[in-house]
Amino acid sequence: MLWFFFHTRVNGTLTIDPEGSEFHDLDAAKKEAIAALREMIADRLRGGGLLIVPQIEVADQAGQTLAIVTLRDAMDLPR
Repeated sequence: MLWFFFHTRVNGTLTIDPEGSEFHDLDAAKKEAIAALREMIADRLRGGGLLIVPQIEVADQAGQTLAIVTLRDAMDLPR
């Protein structure tokens, strides 16, 4: 198991995930980040607020960003 951190960036401001989570690999962490981003979007829509979509930066224990999950990923849109 490996530790990954899901940092959230909104309008250039980065919020650090101080705890992290364990996953088997980067692919599993990315899938969880996509699910988390979808939930964030759904919560904003249900709340009737402005739809400000963050991106999730998946980082390793050294702080290196390994993947960035965006709206395109959450909506499964073609590239």
